[in-house]
Amino acid sequence: MKYVKLIKIHPKIGQGTITIQQVLSRHEITTHQIKSFLNKDVVERIYKGTVAIGLSVALIKMISIMAYRETILAFFDWVEGLHEGKSSNLVNGLRRNLYKKLTTCLFKVLRRYWILSIIGVLALVLAPLKLESDYMVIMHIPFLPPNGHPFFEINYLSQTIGTFFAATSVAAYISLYVFITTHVITELDVILALCDHVGAFEELRLARKIPLGLNLKFEKLLPAIIKLQCDITRMITKIAKFYSINILLWEIFTVSTYLSSFIVITLHPEKAYSIPNSLDVTTQYFVVSYLSSRIREKYETISQAIYCSKWYHLTVKQRRELLNVMMMSQQIKTLNSGRLANLTMDRFTSVMKFTYNICILLKSIIVRK
Repeated sequence: MKYVKLIKIHPKIGQGTITIQQVLSRHEITTHQIKSFLNKDVVERIYKGTVAIGLSVALIKMISIMAYRETILAFFDWVEGLHEGKSSNLVNGLRRNLYKKLTTCLFKVLRRYWILSIIGVLALVLAPLKLESDYMVIMHIPFLPPNGHPFFEINYLSQTIGTFFAATSVAAYISLYVFITTHVITELDVILALCDHVGAFEELRLARKIPLGLNLKFEKLLPAIIKLQCDITRMITKIAKFYSINILLWEIFTVSTYLSSFIVITLHPEKAYSIPNSLDVTTQYFVVSYLSSRIREKYETISQAIYCSKWYHLTVKQRRELLNVMMMSQQIKTLNSGRLANLTMDRFTSVMKFTYNICILLKSIIVRK
């Protein structure tokens, strides 16, 4: 309990590391005791525990997908409406080119991602057969420990099936996340394009030139901007509710995978084949954080786009209406991690710094003479 209290008092990672070292020295925990604790059996338990956490996270992800089935279907209905062009001609014209580029890019990226995921899983499963490794060992789980039987045996085949199940569920989950967030970002780009046209019709009318089209009138632009903004805000709220707990579990799994891989590789360098697994988990967490951060940046850009438009050609009443849109855009929507913190690149950096400092601390304990 002292460890937890001291870490909570010091929110900064560096201070937390120093505090842990002080506690270790205060309790006179020697390096020999640490090494005796981190023996081969404990290392194997740590590794298997991390695998169990990964399978649990994958199972929770699949359960959440089934539990939020209606939310996911509602999102796909929304996406279908975007591609079918059920809005005004101006909005459909702006969407056409943006979604054409998005669809082409998504198919390329997701296809390559699935190919790499399959190759990675095959390498992870087949590597223990070629190397002298106990990554996949037969585990006996007795139901009656005193008697040693009956027991449940987790053999190589069942572990392989579990690995494929975990990898497939995570790949499907990250693909769904990328598909959802990229459509939200693209729709925010449509709003930004509409904001750029604010005041264009009024400027042409003041210059006594022929307008490009009635769709550029402020009375046409304002309802389109408000409708798109409300739809996106409602959709982001649903997505945040769906992904909130799962992102927190993703962070926990990322940290535990990094720490377990560090301990295992430090004490047993022959198990370096677990490094790609840690990099894969970290890369997925980076993609999740980056896309959420992009949504936040797009929201922040709406107010700037409105201010940089030709709003000065509007009437006083129109300016007041436009001000309401700017105030609404300042209520930034983004995804969160278990409702504890917004999921941004700053959050990703903090988690990685925390993990790195813990690894440095463990290294100093392990190699200290």
